[in-house]
Amino acid sequence: MRWTSETIEELLLELRAHGKDFEDVEVKLGAGGVPQLGDTICAFGNMPNGGIIVVGLDENDGFAAVGVADPGLIEQGIAATARTAVVPPVQVSFQEADVGGATLVIATVSGLPSNQRPCRYQGQAYLRQSDGAYPMSELEIQQVMALRERPRYDPQPV
Repeated sequence: MRWTSETIEELLLELRAHGKDFEDVEVKLGAGGVPQLGDTICAFGNMPNGGIIVVGLDENDGFAAVGVADPGLIEQGIAATARTAVVPPVQVSFQEADVGGATLVIATVSGLPSNQRPCRYQGQAYLRQSDGAYPMSELEIQQVMALRERPRYDPQPV
């Protein structure tokens, strides 16, 4: 998705009305540099449609756009986590957006194909529920693994 000022404003209105993150949207302040996002990136990678990370919004101040000082550093840090800390690596694309003079970094995390799930961060598989990333139980991991290979009965002779 290509973010426009209209789609960003629409997202901000939805976040403010909801009062917290969504299952497929994570908001981070980013004031102290690159936020810790390994579990979130992993959880989005384990979702069929992935998710969106917006860095530069203050959730505690009504999702005010405060921006980030070094967007390139934020993008590099998120990409490094997605490529080296999440196994198998997940794809992330980036876009910078200006909201009221504040620069936001929008990272779109692609969901992995079902035959590559679950991905793991520091050895743990995560999934996203509500506005958080949670460790997957062994049962959930088994269910994901069962979806990796679907039986193909058609090619077999009867």
